[in-house]
Formats: sequence, C-alpha cells, structure tokens
Amino acid sequence: MNAYQRKYVDEVRHIGEVQLKPDVEPLIPRYREIIEMENRIDVIDTKLRHINNYLDSLRLKELELIERSKILDKTTELLETTRRQRSYSVNGLDDYRLERMAQGQLKNRNIPEGNKIYTATVCGQNALVQFYDVETPINDVRVNEYIQKKVFLIMCPGQQLFIKIKKICDAFHAVQYPLPEETHSQKHKTLSAVAAAENFQTWVIQFTKLRGIFATMNLYQKTEKGFLVEGWCSNNDYSLLTGIIDQINKKVGVQGQACVEKVPTNSTPPTYFRSNKFIKGFQNIVDSYGVATYREINPARTPSSRINVFGTSFKLPNHLNHTNVDLSIDSLHKGTKPYPFGVDPAWQLSENKILFLNSFKMKLSVILGVSQMFFGVILSLFNHIHRKTSSAFCSNLFLKLFFALFIWLFNCTCFAKWLIVWDDKPAPSILIDFINMFLMKYPDKPAYLAPWFDHKQLIQTILLILALMQVPIMLLVKPVIKVVFHSKNHDSIGNEDHSESTGDVFIHQAIHTIEYCLGSISHTASYLRLWALSLAHSQLSEVLWSMVMRAGFASSSSNDLVRIATTYLAFGFWAILTVAILM
Repeated sequence: MNAYQRKYVDEVRHIGEVQLKPDVEPLIPRYREIIEMENRIDVIDTKLRHINNYLDSLRLKELELIERSKILDKTTELLETTRRQRSYSVNGLDDYRLERMAQGQLKNRNIPEGNKIYTATVCGQNALVQFYDVETPINDVRVNEYIQKKVFLIMCPGQQLFIKIKKICDAFHAVQYPLPEETHSQKHKTLSAVAAAENFQTWVIQFTKLRGIFATMNLYQKTEKGFLVEGWCSNNDYSLLTGIIDQINKKVGVQGQACVEKVPTNSTPPTYFRSNKFIKGFQNIVDSYGVATYREINPARTPSSRINVFGTSFKLPNHLNHTNVDLSIDSLHKGTKPYPFGVDPAWQLSENKILFLNSFKMKLSVILGVSQMFFGVILSLFNHIHRKTSSAFCSNLFLKLFFALFIWLFNCTCFAKWLIVWDDKPAPSILIDFINMFLMKYPDKPAYLAPWFDHKQLIQTILLILALMQVPIMLLVKPVIKVVFHSKNHDSIGNEDHSESTGDVFIHQAIHTIEYCLGSISHTASYLRLWALSLAHSQLSEVLWSMVMRAGFASSSSNDLVRIATTYLAFGFWAILTVAILM
C-alpha cells in the first residue's frame, strides 16, 4: 500500500488546499467593536500590571532574603568565633560588650579592603566596625543591575550611640536588617514555652470542662428566677445527684440555691446500661448492631458465650485490651481434659489428620452457632414477658424457635454419627445429606451407602416443609392479631390511622421475618468462616514450623555459635510470620 492508498489521504489533501489559499485580511472594525476591544485591552492591561507588580514584589523579597542570609551567615561566624575564643582578642575587641549591633550591606565604594575589624570614633565615642566581602555580585532589583557589596557589622555599647550610627548608615544608603533577639531573650522565651508546655495538658482539661459546662448550659431554659432543665437520672444515682446538689449549695451560699424534683412523665426513658472497663468492649459491640429499648434485657451481660465461641474458633491471643485479653485467655483454656491444650496429640501423626480436624471443627462451629442463635431467641422471651405482648410472644418467639428447630434439628445427626462405630462400612456425609435436604434430591445409592436411619427421606421432607410453613405464619400472625383485637376500639374517624398503623405493622413484621430467615443462614455462614480461618491458620502454622523452625533446629554446622545464631534467626523469622498470619 502506497501513500495515496491510505485511509485519510483525502482529508490531508483538503487541509493542504486550504493552507494554500491566501490569507483574508480582517475587516475594518466598527465603532462598537472598537469600544469592546478597548475594554478588553484595559482588562488585560490591568491584569498584566498586577502580575508585574506581584513579580517585582517577589524579586524584592528574594533580594531581601538573600541579603539577610548573607548578614546572618557573617554575624553567626563572628559570634561563634568569639564564643570559642572566650574573649575578643582582635584589635581591642575584648574591651567592648556587644550590647548593640547594627548590620547591613553597602556598595564597594570607599570601603577598606579585607575582613578586618576597625575602631571608628562617632561623636567622641568608639564603635567597632567589621566588613565582610560578598563572594558573588547581587542582582539589586532596586537599581536593576548586579552590584558587588560588602556586609558590615557595627558594634557599640550604648543606646544613644546606636541611634547615631543608624542615622549615619541611612545617610550612606546602607541596607539594614535587624538581627534576631539576643541569646538571653531567646532563652527566656524558651523557658516560658517549656513552662507553658508543662501546664498545657491541665489547660486542655480545664477548657474541655469549661466547654462542656457551656454546652450543657445551652440545654437549660432561662426563666425569671434562674435556669430550668429536665433530664433523666437512674434511680440508683438519684441520691448521688441530690448529694452533689447539696454540696454545691453549701459552697455557693444562700444566693444560688439549686434543687432537684421528680417530675411524673409518660415518655419512654432512654436506654442506660451500667458498665465497667471489662463489659464496655462487649457493650460497644452490641450497640454497634442496635441499642436495646428501655428495660429490655441487655445481651452484653452474657459475654461468656461469645468468648467461648471465639476461643474455640480462633485461638488468637493478641491485642492487649480488656475484650481481646479475655478472648485470648478463653482461647488458651480450651481442652483442659484429658489434654491441657487442644485435641489428642496422636492425631498430629495420623494420615487422616486434616480430614478429622476439618470435619470436627466444621461440625463444632455449626453446633455452637446454632446453639447461640437459639440462645438469642430465648433471650427475647424475657422481653415479651415483661411487656406482656402475647402477639409478639407467639409470632416472634415460638415461630422463630420452630423455624430454627425444623431446619437445624438435622444437626442431631452430628452427635449420632459421633456415637456410632463405623468399622464395617463408611460413615455417611452429613454435609451432602444436608445439601440434598434443601434441594430435595434423594439419589439412588448402593447398598453400603443406604440411609443410615429409617424413613430418612420422609423425615427430611417433613422438616423442610414445616420450616418453610413458619415463614408466612411469622409474617401474618402479629398483624392479624392486631387487626382482630383492636379494630373494635376505633371509630370511623380513626379507621385511617388504624389502617396506617396496621400497614406499618405489616411492613415491620415483613422486615423482621426476612431478617431472621436470612440471618439464620448468614450467621451459620459466619461461624463456618471462623472454621475456615482456623483451618487456614493451623495449616500455615504447620508449614512455617516445618519450613522455618525445623530447618533452624536441623543445622548441620559443628560450631555451637553458628547453631545458636541459626536457631535464633529461625525463631525470629517464624515468630514474625506467625503473628503476621494471625493479624
């Protein structure tokens, strides 16, 4: 393919023809266009002037910084030299105290050559003058040229002489810059800052309390006689509150008497759970899912079950706080009998170790998960008894128990499988049976794989159907009971409100039903996830032990120091990787 056969040849040729056309001269602008062009040019000119002024100020600032840096370098060099020498030994410099110092830059005109100290007489008094050469010319934007300058330092003992020297420097058009404050002033500021830093934390606490006081006072209602505020207080803390008010009244005196009175109300009090450092971690976990209403049972008071499951599944002694330390301690005490830690160590040497431990952990996770779900449903029994809600008692408690029971009753086969001796035939797979129960699949099996209890297909089908029947019952019982027993108490005007409240009940009940049905499955999956993590952690730990620690122990070196160093490094590498895996 040549150049004339390519895809965009016509476009390139057209553009070339357009470029060959002669340029068209612009037309003479109209008067209105001239005014618009003039306004546009004025705007552009103003912007350019601002940019130029800003650029000039930046250049001037750069010049000032360069000159100041040169002066500071030379002044620091002089002061450091005299500090090392402990005295001024050049041309009688030791006779002066450097109480005042003028410094700046001058052009190289009528200035003595060399870096020497001269004694100048000003108005009958002596001053020390030091000149330093600046190595490279400086671009002075004030005159727009490069100028070779010198740095001068003038030291004098008094204030009046210092003022006169400053005037002389101004007469010679010297550029002067003030030095930083003297050393003793800097030390004074440093000590002041250190003293303030010591009290900083106290000030932070005081201002935090003060801000909290004013934030609380914003909630008060201003009256003619003072401030009025309403709040909630625990019955156990009421005596403590009155005691604090009495102490405040004694300190303030007669003019500011505060009082506390109990006010009857029909409002629902806010939820308040008394906790400590140990329970606070578990309480925060529970509150992250939802805060219980007033006088409901607090599930955070039963942390032992969660610790038990955690210890069984994870065995992760890790972060040092109250919650995780307790979890770690519980993870270590698993299996005190007949072996101090874990299962029988003989399984570590068996060929089917992974199959046994994997099956055992999986079944144990499901059993503990289902038991804890039953425990959570039973906890709601106390709330229904306290509220005396029969409809919720029937629809929420018994139906949920029946739903979970009909589904997870098949877990009893786990215990049956553990109790039966399977010497003459292979043990059945509970996982496969459980999956087939939900899929309602009952494939034909050989004689040695026949169902290991009678009427297995019928029992599984009945359990699944009964579990599915609980879903519409849970959804309809509570709203129907509300409609039947409460519709007679409403007149024709209130029927709309009643229908709306009934609709809300249907919606809320549907949400709770779906949440519970799906949650019963997802919670079990969560416990199975803990089982999978436990299995992965154990396998990775074994790999690290065999590949790292065992290799360190098996060092073939005859030198004891080499073997010790190898074991030490292997242990460090193994410990770091083990902790990283657990994290």
